[in-house]
Amino acid sequence: MTAPLAEVVDGWWLRTDPQATAHPWDVFKRLRDEAPVYRHPSGTAVFVSRYTDVLKVLFDPEHFSNDARRNKVVNTGSLDADHPETQRLLRLLDEINDFHHHFISSYDDPQHSELRGLVHRSFTARAVNESAELIESIVDELLDAASATGEFDIMDDFAWRLPLIVVTQMLGISREDCEEIHALSDDIGAFFGARSVGAENEYLETAHASMLKLR
Repeated sequence: MTAPLAEVVDGWWLRTDPQATAHPWDVFKRLRDEAPVYRHPSGTAVFVSRYTDVLKVLFDPEHFSNDARRNKVVNTGSLDADHPETQRLLRLLDEINDFHHHFISSYDDPQHSELRGLVHRSFTARAVNESAELIESIVDELLDAASATGEFDIMDDFAWRLPLIVVTQMLGISREDCEEIHALSDDIGAFFGARSVGAENEYLETAHASMLKLR
């Protein structure tokens, strides 16, 4: 028996189904076939799965925004708007949204393209070639560490570590701080991502605390 589409999507999006999380292609096909524009029942997201529709979203900033401040909410339950706890949560939300809005990914065009153009100058082929020796040494170090343990998870042991270490060293940030930067960034990303659905306040508290450490 085929599971309902909503259940399948939640298994992937909310990460409750490990198989769907690791191999989401069947979920994407069902979305394309059954609901190419799918609004999540929680009202917190709309999934667009067909190529032409995705292009429309990407290149129409007038109607589709990267600005997360427009759509993130907190759950105040039965508390009224003037309740001190409601005001506290809204203050945390405003602060984390203002912090997140300084990320390049939170800007719409034309500002997004302008900022990417500025950053791109540090990552041209020539600039990367000048850092080749540094990058190669980090790759060797990560692979040697994996070889020593006899186990290797390409995502956890390599994929996020390599770019983070390279960029932080280019910025003069200590290697010892990489793990913490990654963890704090992940806390903030979790609030703005699917994992906060149904537990917004818990993730907001954690994200706000991590923001204060990063800021």
